[in-house]
Amino acid sequence: MVKITVDIPEEIVKFIEKKISEGLFSSKEEFIMHAVRLLAELYGIGGISILEKLITVFTEKKKPLRPSELSEEEAYILSLFRESTFLYPEEIWARVLEDSMIRGIKPLKKEIVFNTIEKLVEKGYLQKLKKDGETIIKILKRVE
Repeated sequence: MVKITVDIPEEIVKFIEKKISEGLFSSKEEFIMHAVRLLAELYGIGGISILEKLITVFTEKKKPLRPSELSEEEAYILSLFRESTFLYPEEIWARVLEDSMIRGIKPLKKEIVFNTIEKLVEKGYLQKLKKDGETIIKILKRVE
């Protein structure tokens, strides 16, 4: 072992003495050895940095889960409602076009969009309403 002499602030020394009096450590040397070992493990003495693992775990983005009964297209159509409760079918189609322009991707075909709306109505996620002879789509269940 190597002996190292270090100046420690009085506040930390009082804290160490408190932990010794609580019976967690038998001496200041034991506390400091424990603290040094813990810091070494935190920064990766064993080849694995606990700090990096913690950062990775807490910064990972978790993909929201959609119900398994929904296809990718169905979940996408539901996401287009955003905060809206009611949309006209053509409004949904316009949002598909807008979203595809923003993301720089090819939009879904119009028939696919309207067929997907029908499937969502059958599954109970959307409801078709008639108002003044026009069809309005109401979202019943939102998916995160």
